[in-house]
Amino acid sequence: MTRGLLLAMGACLAVSLLGAACGGDDDAGASNEPGKTPTVGASQGTPAVLTGPASKYSLLQEDLGRGYITDIRGTVVLDLKSYAATPVFKTVPEGEKQLTEWGYIDGYQTAVEPEGREEATLTGAYALVMETHLFNDAAGAKKFYDYLQTVRNKQSTIVQAQQVGEESVVAYLTTGKIRGSNVDRAIHQLYFRRGNLVGVVMTIGAAPFMKPDHVAAAAKLMDDKALGTRPAPSPTPTSNYTPPANRQPTTVPATATARP
Repeated sequence: MTRGLLLAMGACLAVSLLGAACGGDDDAGASNEPGKTPTVGASQGTPAVLTGPASKYSLLQEDLGRGYITDIRGTVVLDLKSYAATPVFKTVPEGEKQLTEWGYIDGYQTAVEPEGREEATLTGAYALVMETHLFNDAAGAKKFYDYLQTVRNKQSTIVQAQQVGEESVVAYLTTGKIRGSNVDRAIHQLYFRRGNLVGVVMTIGAAPFMKPDHVAAAAKLMDDKALGTRPAPSPTPTSNYTPPANRQPTTVPATATARP
């Protein structure tokens, strides 16, 4: 696997894992141990209002275990204007208007890939792309969550998986081949809402190994942070520069929340 895929996904990443799936022959895969699913924690009641920054509800290397490489250039702190400029919205003005109405506070996107890069996906490893978005209240987050369902890649299929948060949905599709093989690339995209937080998680790996359990387990770890049952420190900034989210569509798996 090359870094091109994760960078492109990070560019598309905006919160609708429902969004267009990345295509092309640059591939990703990740898993701390090939085929191993992260441990799922216990769920409790929903906190009244989750406080920011949104980044503290994302997953860190210590949450995932050994074997992951963080896509630093694909790690971005989002604000209303930069998120409005992503393919999740038809136009920048429309994005700014909707996010303002929903009470958008801030967002965060990041991705990890396995140390073995694309070769590791052929033995069960997979990549993870994650987004977290905070709103002033649960009502605004709910409207955003519902909006994401309207921009889901229509070629994807809704599949059964463990519920995460107060509501969640998982979409699945295959796109292209793992480079250097005839094995299909599989993408699971999970959206969930917990109070005023909306999370989006994407797993990318080789179809024979990928299950919705993988993306649900990762999302559950994020939800545990929202519930306060798992430590939620803010990630250390990767640099003093926060690049804007990429507005342009890409030929590889679109961001977690990109449009089809």
